[in-house]
Amino acid sequence: MRGGRKKRGLVKAETACQHCQRLVGNQGLRNHEDNCPERPGPAQQSTTREVHSQDLGREFPQDLRDVAQPGPHRSHVPSSSQEPYDPFEQPPYPIDSTPAIHEIPPIYTPDLDAHQDPEEHLGRPPRLDDIRVEPHPRNAAGKRTRIYAYEDYTTDLPTPKRPRGGQEAPNRSTNAESKPWAPFTTRMDYDFAAMLQAAHLNEPQIKAFIAMANEIRTRPEDFTIVDEVHLKGIWAAASKKHGHGLEEVVVEVQYENEKIQYPLWRIPAWDWCKELLNDPLLKGEFRFDAERLFRHNGKEFERFYNEPWTANDWWRIQGEFPKENAAPFAIILYADKTKLSTMGGKKGYPVYVRCANLPSHIRNGEGLGGGRMIGWLPIVPEDSDKSGKKPFVDFKRVVWHAALYEILASLIPYTESGFSFLCDDDIERWLYPIILILSADFEEQCVMSAIRGMGAKYPCPICLIPADAFPGLDGRQFPARTTSSMKAIYTEANAMETAAEREGLFQSVGLRNVENVFWKLKYSDPYSALSWDRLHAYHSGLFRKHILTEFLTLLEILGRDMSSLFEKQLAAAPRWRDLAHLTHISQFKEYSDGRVYEDLSKIIVFVSHNLFPPSDERGYQWLKIARSYLELDMWSSLRNHTATTVRLGEEELKRFGVEIALYTWKVWNFPKAHSQAHLFFDIINKGVTLNFTTKFFEKMHRVAKIYWNISNYKDIEKLIARLTREELAAMIIGQNIAIYDQEAQERNSATEPADFADVAPAADDRRRPEPSTPAPEPSTPAANTQAPAPNDPPSPPPAPCVVPGSRVQREDILLDDIRLLMANEYAPALGRLRAKLEQRVNHDFKARGAPNIRLPRDIKVAMYQRLTVDYTSVEDSTTVVDILRMNRDFHHRVRYDCALFEIKTGQYIIGRLLTVLGLPAAISQNKRQGEVQYAVVIPFDARVTTDRHPEAILNQKRCSELRMKQIRSRRIQDSVILPVESIVRGALVVQDSGSPFPEDHLVMDVVDPDFFLRMRLQNLGDCLIVDAKLGG
Repeated sequence: MRGGRKKRGLVKAETACQHCQRLVGNQGLRNHEDNCPERPGPAQQSTTREVHSQDLGREFPQDLRDVAQPGPHRSHVPSSSQEPYDPFEQPPYPIDSTPAIHEIPPIYTPDLDAHQDPEEHLGRPPRLDDIRVEPHPRNAAGKRTRIYAYEDYTTDLPTPKRPRGGQEAPNRSTNAESKPWAPFTTRMDYDFAAMLQAAHLNEPQIKAFIAMANEIRTRPEDFTIVDEVHLKGIWAAASKKHGHGLEEVVVEVQYENEKIQYPLWRIPAWDWCKELLNDPLLKGEFRFDAERLFRHNGKEFERFYNEPWTANDWWRIQGEFPKENAAPFAIILYADKTKLSTMGGKKGYPVYVRCANLPSHIRNGEGLGGGRMIGWLPIVPEDSDKSGKKPFVDFKRVVWHAALYEILASLIPYTESGFSFLCDDDIERWLYPIILILSADFEEQCVMSAIRGMGAKYPCPICLIPADAFPGLDGRQFPARTTSSMKAIYTEANAMETAAEREGLFQSVGLRNVENVFWKLKYSDPYSALSWDRLHAYHSGLFRKHILTEFLTLLEILGRDMSSLFEKQLAAAPRWRDLAHLTHISQFKEYSDGRVYEDLSKIIVFVSHNLFPPSDERGYQWLKIARSYLELDMWSSLRNHTATTVRLGEEELKRFGVEIALYTWKVWNFPKAHSQAHLFFDIINKGVTLNFTTKFFEKMHRVAKIYWNISNYKDIEKLIARLTREELAAMIIGQNIAIYDQEAQERNSATEPADFADVAPAADDRRRPEPSTPAPEPSTPAANTQAPAPNDPPSPPPAPCVVPGSRVQREDILLDDIRLLMANEYAPALGRLRAKLEQRVNHDFKARGAPNIRLPRDIKVAMYQRLTVDYTSVEDSTTVVDILRMNRDFHHRVRYDCALFEIKTGQYIIGRLLTVLGLPAAISQNKRQGEVQYAVVIPFDARVTTDRHPEAILNQKRCSELRMKQIRSRRIQDSVILPVESIVRGALVVQDSGSPFPEDHLVMDVVDPDFFLRMRLQNLGDCLIVDAKLGG
């Protein structure tokens, strides 16, 4: 999550059951109490079971947490067994017996038909935020459509049932007598070797190295590694036991009259699939059945999309499989060349895969369930006598597809027949491997689709739009490329007698004479799988290479004075956490990181709009294009899309098409301008753009570059093969050790209370530790067993949690001395501080029926310089964090951030935070209440007027056309005191450089998706009140 926020899972909280006093998570409290054995009345056997989870060996970045609905994510881990379980080598568990009813989670009970009245299930008419889940009609579990109250809906997977017939759950050996660090002699040997395996030591690794050395000194008997040769031998044993590394094979391709051989390093894709499906910590995370999700918007249930299995393609493909209980094993594949050496003289061509059946926070992470390199493709050298010639260009495509065939060949039989697999829900499914998503930039998409690309009559790899119809953003529909149509062209052309005839037919659709490897994979269509990429299409493409370049051209036309003015306004823009802050035009071309250009695109319109008056037709039209692009980028970034957001995004796309058509100073017929025509089509078919971005794949290039830097610059492929094998072995061993530690902890910890013996997990139940940071959930619901009462009001969203921090001094400060600790320009805001604070305190006390007080003249208060605000995101209902600063010298700059305050229900203001004051607890007259905290704020609630100023009138019109919200600050001395509980979240405001009045500002509504949606869907701009009576 960008824009100054750090994304978390929902804040965890537990509450004591009113019947048994046992602490239960809030999300499951109602379910527990309804079924608690201590509940008065007829005993109800509890179906709840605590499942502890921990991030075992998988490093999931905070900003990769799942995009589904709220509720802590639970992972299910099988218990130990002596031998690894391989469903591909052993028969599945018997499935002819039926488990006891209480072992079947409620969601698996098919008790609601898709057309059944919701009142029969909810006990009331549907209302705002209720969730409807419509599973695929061919789902193996026999699930039916279900409707949930929002507070009861969770996407947790049910706890896996215990294996039947006394069989143990599959797992790697982790019992007390085993040594999960084997083949390393001791655990310390593994720890030391794993650290060295990381190779490229940075500061944390250096500290870890020192700590490890000190530990070896205290326990020398646990360190048995002798030397490098000894260590290599252990790694070889570990790789043989745990790792599947790249292996070299030869690809032979015919070119004219000779056969040319190229080395390919690859892991058979089938080996990777088996490895994932066999992993004990991942097995409970897979989602196999498609489902459609709906949320009630107050009028009707509206569909929403996030993970791939919630979108249309998965649903369609699952319906095409010939066998019952069939589901896809969906693969996301990426390939692209990357520079290994600094000067680009040496390149590599890795192929990476991820599994779309895993939730996004796992598959986009860096552990065992994340991306895996399964190929290192040959790069065909460009001989001077062949370079650029059409036969040689075709030949390079033939080599690429032949090499990829060697990687995917092991999957091909299973795409036809499927394979039987016993899933974690104890259901035997037939899984069919498919390539659901191809993630790549435009150039690589042309290779994957074997088309000619730019310069061809039909340059798009996805649709048959003529080149002269580019960019095609007017809503017109063009025929889609399909495997059947392109394969028919290929077959027909190669049956023709002359080369000229073949070439003519291929040119008629922009195809190359190459047999596409993806045609061999049944149920996979490469043209449908090719996906729009936000990184290359927008940040590093449309914005960086076109919109920004055009802006720099306009600055050159305006001259040096205007460029200097722009740089001054750019440097004056306020800082925001996680938002790159550029200050000079010269920096614009120094970066290759798309994230920097994403951040620049957010600010550039707000700090340059005054440079282009309406009389500057070209510059003014550029502003409209840049603003429309920014809107599109925000819609494309959402991690949870609804039918409404898709519709609004499509409308904005048409608007963008109109704006660029009016900008006649530039030609817009390039691929990245057209590719966005497929953006929202991809979202409804494959889920949100997070599912098919290249961002997480390109991060993996850095590992290959590290390997290059530690190599002898020769035989890099062999080094990568060895190191990737060792890296995999290290992750698996680390995972086994984590399970081992958890089981040891459980044996030493207190047992479950006796009252819960009837529902306590047995020894073979799947457990794992609680994560230190809870992960949001994938998308499968589990409901309470009892519907809420018909008249129960909907639960309001949780209030933001506001926590002050960074005290100015350890001791409290005299209230009258606060002014001395404020930046000079804001010191007048603390005039009459005692009177304002006393008025606010008495105003709040009066509302609680408490008597008025007088603040002593010598009262001391705590003064804080930071606020941490946790709030529920409108985007995806997860809890996110804003950290707001109030500091006169924050990294040598004055910084006083702004926040959004809710004054009354539905009424808001934006204000600049100057400080937070903590009053002594005695002031509250409530022994149970601690420190009373108030914020000193300069509200932006003055009425925005032009005062008939020509420049102000012109600026107001410009801001309206650019959809920028103007707000005006009160005078500094008119500051107010507000309770910190009224803070909703942070806000970023920018000085309105186009206004003649210095108190005018613009709301930067694109700082992050939450603020953007508050402005667009909740009309926050209209809810910002003016001349607020703030009681202080």
